[in-house]
Amino acid sequence: MNAAAPATPLVWFEHVTRWYGQVVALRDVSIPIGNGVLGLLGPNGAGKTTFIRVLTGCMPPSQGRALLFGLPAFGTPDLYRRIGYCPDHDNFFEFMTGREFVETLLGVHGFGASDRKARAARALDRVKANEFADRTPRGCASASRSRRRSATTRNS
Repeated sequence: MNAAAPATPLVWFEHVTRWYGQVVALRDVSIPIGNGVLGLLGPNGAGKTTFIRVLTGCMPPSQGRALLFGLPAFGTPDLYRRIGYCPDHDNFFEFMTGREFVETLLGVHGFGASDRKARAARALDRVKANEFADRTPRGCASASRSRRRSATTRNS
């Protein structure tokens, strides 16, 4: 009987360090992360947001390697269709409705016009945001804006 080959980790940080000027946000982080649910906990200033930004390719590590699905997390545009990142602050254009914003982001990721409409509708439906999808952010409560942010991470 052959032993199963070890699965390639979804995420692999190898000696990742990230600093901002003199401030070290991540120091020599090496960790494989496989399938499943993961929580990232820590006090303010522990590097959680920086970890996520490096992981999602929003910023490169200052040193080391950050791999996602076996590919460099930063500078690999094909990865961006496979991941979603939903920061905890509003990033909507104030003049756009939720539906327009989701469709626009799908366009940025290369989806055609008809595909964008269908995918945006599915994403808004999944997060139960249809009732306020055609409002601008100013017309939505905080919880509604959170759902809209979640819809922007959906590529379906």
